[in-house]
Amino acid sequence: MEPQNETQRPGLLGGLLSLAERIVRPFGRLARRALGPDGDLKVLAVLGAVVVYGLVEPLSAGIERTVSVPVRVFPTDKSVAVVGVSPATVAVTLRGTSEEFTAFDADALRVDVATSPGKDASEDVLSVGPRNVTNVLDRLRVVDVSPSLVSVEYDTVMEWDTVNLVATPRRSGAPVQGTAILSIPTNFPLRVSGSKKKFTAFSAKGIRLPVDPVDVEGKTESFDTFSTIRPPEDSGITSLEPAAVPVHVEILIRAVSDGGEIRVSDPIPVAGAEAPKAAEPAEEPAEDEPEEAEEGDPPPADRQP
Repeated sequence: MEPQNETQRPGLLGGLLSLAERIVRPFGRLARRALGPDGDLKVLAVLGAVVVYGLVEPLSAGIERTVSVPVRVFPTDKSVAVVGVSPATVAVTLRGTSEEFTAFDADALRVDVATSPGKDASEDVLSVGPRNVTNVLDRLRVVDVSPSLVSVEYDTVMEWDTVNLVATPRRSGAPVQGTAILSIPTNFPLRVSGSKKKFTAFSAKGIRLPVDPVDVEGKTESFDTFSTIRPPEDSGITSLEPAAVPVHVEILIRAVSDGGEIRVSDPIPVAGAEAPKAAEPAEEPAEDEPEEAEEGDPPPADRQP
């Protein structure tokens, strides 16, 4: 039988509090002498708070989630370029509640490392940790980054003056009528800077730098615009000037079919473009007239004497 002065407490929490009460009971007299008549109750309250904290804290800490995050290395010396980072991504473990993870964009995370290599440095090993993780929501906590070391390969930054390195942009959408022809200037000059090794290898492939598409949706007249150049990562380019290429968009109106007859739609004013000419009707061949028979010629087969 349970003692009369013990209270039955249901559940895990009640069991833990009963255990704490049994532990405190032998020290009750000492606690009352040191802390007053209700000293034993004060000690019991402290132990109960510790037990409650031990149960609630893991729940409030939330859940953990691990995502793969790219590593970026930024040399402070502008004459040094990064050729490669190994591994290119690391595993970042975060802790938070499910609601916080719902509003979290894992694609925005980056592991950024600033370094100061010498001009003649060719490689290095850098440490990364939670302090290097950027774009983390305030209430999420980074608990681990693995691996904690990355290898970096450096190269010398060079500058080149080049032409015809930019690709013609693609069209986005369609004009109201006709078709849109896009063109960029011939021998467009471009100054690029970046890794000598990577840019040399990229140039040898004969690949041109891609640019943003040009929106021609709903256009009715020719126009001029600019398209931003987007050098790929394997090009080794860290900066370029200018950063955009001028683009001329020519809207051409062509002949259309209407009811089986070919006609030309009303031309839209286009600078530098000739309006298409209307198709001329074909001349009908004249009917063959019978030739007069000369004297002595036999009559035609279909003509009876």
